[in-house]
Formats: sequence, structure tokens, C-alpha cells
Amino acid sequence: MRLGVHVGRLVATAVLLGWLPAAAVLPSLVALAVVVGILAALIAGETVRYADLPRAVGHG
Repeated sequence: MRLGVHVGRLVATAVLLGWLPAAAVLPSLVALAVVVGILAALIAGETVRYADLPRAVGHG
């Protein structure tokens, strides 16, 4: 497994850090919904990107 910077994770981190000031003044449920949406998008992107990895290493 290679180590390095994953662009999707870096973007998600930047968006979450940028969201922090707004999340402090909005209702907590709205802030939580946005965080869940950002993380769901990150997970979906990585699922699509790495979908063929188990076949490449012989597990599937």
C-alpha cells in the first residue's frame, strides 16, 4: 500500500475546516447534516475510485 496525499481527503478536510465557523452559528442538526453529506461524498468517491483494488491484488 502506498502512502501519500489523497486529493479527495485533502479537499474534504479543507471544506470541513472552512465549514467550522458557519457550523458554530447554525443549528446543530443543520451542521451535522452538512458534515454527513461531505463525508458521504468522500466515501462514495473512494468507493468508486478503489472498486477494482481487490481484483488487482487477487482477493475476489
